[in-house]
Formats: sequence, structure tokens, C-alpha cells
Amino acid sequence: MAIKENNDTLITFGKEALTMRKDDPRTQEYKEKMLKQMEEKKKMYEDAKKDPFKGVNLKNERAEDETYDEYKERLKLNKLLQKQYRQFGRDKFIEMYPAGVKYAIDMAKEEIAKRKNNVVVGKVESIDKDGNKQEIKLNNNE
Repeated sequence: MAIKENNDTLITFGKEALTMRKDDPRTQEYKEKMLKQMEEKKKMYEDAKKDPFKGVNLKNERAEDETYDEYKERLKLNKLLQKQYRQFGRDKFIEMYPAGVKYAIDMAKEEIAKRKNNVVVGKVESIDKDGNKQEIKLNNNE
């Protein structure tokens, strides 16, 4: 009696678990999807090497669709980025922002938006009958 070997590979990403088999069409779809994502990222990194400021508005004039406060913040950010570029040089700057400045700005804005939703506004301590202290955090969603 021949023993059949199990050559399946289980790959787990967070909550999602995938079983990869050579003959499974879902495996091929996933592989193609990952290759496409890798190509997009590779292109993004190559574009950032050519022009790290691609997609960033470096003009000193205010755009039609931005408020005065956004305009002032953009000018401060541009000044900071240009200072870093002059201070560290092109190679080090590209090393700091390998996917480009625009990508870094977008990721920072996304992170700020996530944190804004989970800001702790205050803390309250409650003491029960037994004298045990319990800390209750209040956030802006409550």
C-alpha cells in the first residue's frame, strides 16, 4: 500500500488562510494577483527613484480646491521636505522615501484618520462595593 504524501502548503495572512496547490485555479488567481501587485509596487519604486516629488504640489500658489489652512499646511510641509532633500542629499532622501513623498504623505494622512477615530477623550475610575478600582476609558465614539 502506497502512502500518499501531502504536498499542500498552508499560508496564513492575518484572518485569511489559503491552501496553495499547484492544480487549484484559486491558487493561480492568487498568484497572478500577487504578481500584479508586485509589478505595481516595483513601478511605484522606480518612479520614485526618478522623481521623489512626483504627484506633490510644490507650487507656492494656492490651488482652487484647497482651503487657506490646507494651503498653509502644504507650504510648511513642502518647506520641510525641501529642507530634508537639501540636507541629506538625493540618495539618502530616496532611501527615506523609497515609494515617493506622495505615498508617504497619503499613508500618514490615512494613519491620522484611523487614530482620530480612536482618540481617548478621558478616563473615569469607578469603585465598586468591595473597594476595587476599575478604569473606564471614554473615547470620542461614545
